[in-house]
Amino acid sequence: MPESTAVVAGETLVSVQAALEIAHGAYEQAMVQHGMLPASIRAIRELAEQNIQELENEE
Repeated sequence: MPESTAVVAGETLVSVQAALEIAHGAYEQAMVQHGMLPASIRAIRELAEQNIQELENEE
């Protein structure tokens, strides 16, 4: 089992970072399927990562 996962009470848990990577991948794939340009997808991911960083800094 990768270090970013754990099984607790029969449930598979992942780290916040691993969950974010999964979500980023799903959204990027959806944007590709929708026909968005690669440059737009990169820009959106960068903005999302900045927003996440700002949220982490607030804690």
